[in-house]
Amino acid sequence: MVKISDELREFDERFGTQLFGTSANLLDYLSTCVSIGLMLIIWTGLVIVEVQSENGVIYLIDCGLSAVFVSWSLVHCSVIIDAIRFRFQRLNNTLIATATYRIFSKDGSLIRASALNDRRVVTNLLMIKRARNQIYKVFLDVSGLFSSPVFVLILYCSSCCIIDIYFFIMSLVEPMGDDACHIFFDSFFWILVSLYPIIVLSASVNRFQTEANRTVDVVYDIMEAYAANREIGLELNNFAVELLHRKIDFSACGLFSLDCSLLRSLLGTIVTYLLILVQFKAPESSPKAWSN
Repeated sequence: MVKISDELREFDERFGTQLFGTSANLLDYLSTCVSIGLMLIIWTGLVIVEVQSENGVIYLIDCGLSAVFVSWSLVHCSVIIDAIRFRFQRLNNTLIATATYRIFSKDGSLIRASALNDRRVVTNLLMIKRARNQIYKVFLDVSGLFSSPVFVLILYCSSCCIIDIYFFIMSLVEPMGDDACHIFFDSFFWILVSLYPIIVLSASVNRFQTEANRTVDVVYDIMEAYAANREIGLELNNFAVELLHRKIDFSACGLFSLDCSLLRSLLGTIVTYLLILVQFKAPESSPKAWSN
């Protein structure tokens, strides 16, 4: 983690002012702040529900500590991915702005401002390529660091989510007397604690991959605009080839992608195991004996 933080700081110090001009503001990280805020609300609701039940505090300490570690680890991973995505986004916006300069009309024909601007475009493209290569290396480090842990954490959250949803459904189908209301809300918040971090991570990875892959589209759009300029066209072509050979895919140990396709797979798995659990359920089931 220290290495990744140092690499991001080095990237900002080296390219931040030259390429982006201004520093980031809070609005750039609005989605990250909202995700963390919702996570805090979920945990607050869970604590309130547990402390109102008998032995709820003991149960919360027993099962909650591991849930805190797992859920916030996934959210922490999504925050780092958002930080990298933000830099890819700024690079893409800078790439568009770099290749755009004034075009004026003379006698009905379009004329570019000057050859000096063409040379400046080439220089800026080289700098953007170096910046993207550096942030791509940061992505590789993040992917290598989190790939295996995220795989284990998602398996844990998925298992907990299946059990919690099972008891949530049972609280609706077969209410357990005076405890029915408590079991309902208790299971509901435990479901959110297990499922929400996966949703946050998948959404972050999906936005990140979309933004990173957008660079290829931007480069091809610029190539069309500079089709008549051999020097810029050659530089853009080399850039495009380099991008095609550097696919960006954030996965868990290479077994499955962590983008929103993970949620579809998870939904299918949850439904399958819920059908099995409901079919072979025990006559008397206690949520605190199974969940988490």
